[in-house]
Formats: sequence, structure tokens, C-alpha cells
Amino acid sequence: MLIAGACNKLRGTYLSICSSGFNPSSLSPITLRTIYQSVVVPKAFYGCELWTVIGASDMLRLERSHRFCIKSMQQFHP
Repeated sequence: MLIAGACNKLRGTYLSICSSGFNPSSLSPITLRTIYQSVVVPKAFYGCELWTVIGASDMLRLERSHRFCIKSMQQFHP
């Protein structure tokens, strides 16, 4: 449950920031990456040191959420 919450928070925070005035098409991918690394990732992974067991499926979930945000920054929409 903690991993699913982190995944949702990762995607949700990124999409919230993009829809709150930052237009992803007008900012460079480097600027979006800086915003992502300084705001989104720390918020999503707050308390991750308390996760005791992370399985392969949990890591895959986290990677999918991360790749979703990265593809959105590069404007590779599904």
C-alpha cells in the first residue's frame, strides 16, 4: 500500500504542477527535470527509508510511474 501511494503521489504531484501554470510545452525538458527532482521526487519518496521489503513488482510500479513523468516531460504522450 505504501508503494502504491508513492506511485500515485509521484504522478499526481507532477501532473498537478504541470496543470497549475507550468505549461510543459513552453518549458524546456531540463527545466521540467529540475522541477521534478527538486519538488516531486522528495514529496513522493518522503519516508521511503521505512519501507522494509520492496519486491520486484513494487520496483516495477515505481519505475513505471517515473517513466510516465519522464515521457511527459519529453512530450512523448501515449
